[in-house]
Amino acid sequence: MIRTLHLLRHAEAVSARGGQSDDLRPLSERGRRQAAALATHTAALHIDAIACSPALRTRETVAPLLALRATDLPVAWPTAIYRSCVEGVIDLLLGTDPAVRHLLLVGHNPTISELVDALAGPGALPSGFAPATFVTLSFEGAWADLSEGRATLVAKDARAADLA
Repeated sequence: MIRTLHLLRHAEAVSARGGQSDDLRPLSERGRRQAAALATHTAALHIDAIACSPALRTRETVAPLLALRATDLPVAWPTAIYRSCVEGVIDLLLGTDPAVRHLLLVGHNPTISELVDALAGPGALPSGFAPATFVTLSFEGAWADLSEGRATLVAKDARAADLA
């Protein structure tokens, strides 16, 4: 069975302010426009479930996408996406419900770009991973069988990242 893993780096966030917790940084005005554009660009994609970092900027990035969907899409907010390295996120993916064929994971860099390199091979993304970049990987088999080098890069969409 073919599985699809959509990876999204959160939209542009405001810079950290003195004493502000990193996980509470909101989106910038540009980031809000990026999030709205991402929702439009991804509205037609089949997504069975979402795993999103609990950080404010990731929640604000995924909110417009959830608002456009008429169904009750299951969303999980695992701290592993915010606090872990690539290996921790892969461990999270290994535990994905087998009924899920198309998963959207919303997170942070450098973990997201390193995850693409780990799953699809080094150099799979020839140019960086700006905020609001959306990547699709696919692989054959169960989530529990996902390992380094098993996935194929299907698409990279940076249209929302290019918003002025």
